[in-house]
Amino acid sequence: MAIVISYCPKCKNMLEVSTAYIAIGTPYEQCSKCKTLIRNGKVNEWKLLAIYEKVYYTLIVTWTGFMFGSVISAVGTYLLMMLLDLKIDDNLILQVAIVGAVIGILICYYFFYELIKESNTRMNDPDYILELKSIGLIESNIDKQGNETGFSMKYPTDNTKAIKGIKLWLGILLMIAVWSGVLIFLLTIILKLIGITISIPLLIIISITLPTMYYFNKVFR
Repeated sequence: MAIVISYCPKCKNMLEVSTAYIAIGTPYEQCSKCKTLIRNGKVNEWKLLAIYEKVYYTLIVTWTGFMFGSVISAVGTYLLMMLLDLKIDDNLILQVAIVGAVIGILICYYFFYELIKESNTRMNDPDYILELKSIGLIESNIDKQGNETGFSMKYPTDNTKAIKGIKLWLGILLMIAVWSGVLIFLLTIILKLIGITISIPLLIIISITLPTMYYFNKVFR
């Protein structure tokens, strides 16, 4: 997540606006000077996200927990074996990496759940709903009798945007797969040339993690 400098359209006061992609949170910034509410298109409440955005967010959380959990546990186990002068056991490293990945995913899901819970709490606040209406994010649903029956996104996500998003992610996964294969090949040759023995599961995990971090940083910065 990156922070960019923006300016209040009313008083020109300088603002720091998050550029996180489909982040869960308050979808506006408030000017500290004139108190104007300014829409932040990169942040939204969970109930207001499109289905494909919720799927994206869930996949991101899952992948993040998997990568960090597996990498930390695999590297930690490998270093421990090296320090204790034990024989490198690929099966043990793989098993520990799997357990670490599961733990990492569960930890990320916990924080993910907390974000959703906080978001739903805000959406149950009538005053907060009025603020969202004031910035044009949502509008009231009116039945035939003229009664308000709820609210909906004023500008719902169309299918074109969803299709573009799917194509983007398929392209990213393809590039991660390609660069992971290249890294495995290059690292294997380099390590053999300099006479270093490394666990195969650890080599694979590192080779997948590096391009994943690179492309995620490009997309979500």
